[in-house]
Order: sequence, then C-alpha cells, then structure tokens
Amino acid sequence: MSAAFVLQACGNKGEKYVEQYIKEGKYNEVYILVNEFDIEKTGKMGDLIADVDNYNNVVFLLHGQSSENDLEEAKRQILGFNGSYKKFSSFEEDVEELENRIVELENHRNEIEEIIQKIQDSYDSGNYESMGKVITEYKENEMLVADTSMEQSERLEQLIIQYESYQKKESEEGAVDFQPEWVGGVSSQTELEQNQPKDSIDTEMDIVE
Repeated sequence: MSAAFVLQACGNKGEKYVEQYIKEGKYNEVYILVNEFDIEKTGKMGDLIADVDNYNNVVFLLHGQSSENDLEEAKRQILGFNGSYKKFSSFEEDVEELENRIVELENHRNEIEEIIQKIQDSYDSGNYESMGKVITEYKENEMLVADTSMEQSERLEQLIIQYESYQKKESEEGAVDFQPEWVGGVSSQTELEQNQPKDSIDTEMDIVE
C-alpha cells in the first residue's frame, strides 16, 4: 500500500507538471515528464497527452522544407484531436494557428505550382525574357521560397539551370562587339582606306590590277 501511495503521489505530481508545461507551450517536452513520472496514458490525462502527441506530430510534418506527402499527412492528422486541448485556452489557440498554417501552406503551394507552370510555358515557347522575370519575382518572395515543397524545389531548380545556361550562352556570344563594317571576319573598308582620298584609293587599286 505504501509503494502504491508513492506511485500515485508521483503520478499526480507528474500530471500537474504536464498541465503546467502545456500552459507554457512546452509541448515537445511533455513526453519527458510522461516517461520520468511513468504517467499512465489512460482517462482524461491519457486523452490530453494524446492531443499533445498529435500536435507535436503535425508540427514536425510542417517543419522546414516539407514534402507534398508531409502536407497531406498533416492535413489528415490535424483532424485527429480528441478535443482535450480545449481545456487550455493557449493550447486551443496554438491548434487553431496550426490549422491556419496548413491552409496557408496549401495556398502557397498552389501559387507556386502556377509559377512553375508559367516558367515552364516561357521555356517551352523560348521566351527567356519572361522566364527570367518570373524566376526573379519568385526568388524575391521569401515567404513562397520558404513554403516551396521539396518536389517543387527540384522542378524549379531544373528550370533555373536551363535559364542560367541560356544566360551564359548569350553572355559568351555577346562578348565580341559587333562592328557593321566587318563582314565575314574581313573588313569591307580598312581604316587606312577610310582616311585616304578616293583618288588615292583608286590609284592603289589600279597598281594592284
């Protein structure tokens, strides 16, 4: 009975710590308390811990540059809360914020898809000027860049490589200044001829003949 009492006391103390951590937004540290105090995941406390775990899972799926599958899984798991989180106003606000973040991320990904299609269309039609403009606008939008999925990044990278290759080619071809008086690499009129009177030029041509 003494041992049981001690375990129960420890469990009650652990549950209080869990609630305190939730109020402070330390969701990712709750599992440490669960293990340290050997809290049973049953009853109301079990439901609360389940909501904390679900929240942490969704946050993990959306962390960093997530994949398209991660977003789909986050959309599924965000529906898995049992409602225990509503006992804490701060936790409820954080869940709502997470729901809004999923909607925002999905909207941004859809917008990025449209951008990729515009770049692809410009590339297919050989309109590199339009292609470069859209790429620049995308790169300057830090929010969209941050929300780009792994798969979208790979497709964008390939298109940007194609554009940069075109730019490099244009730069190399334009390195030699074009001079109208040069035809086929041979000057149609030498600088000496330009500075000589016409009669002098004709005389020299007669001599050559």
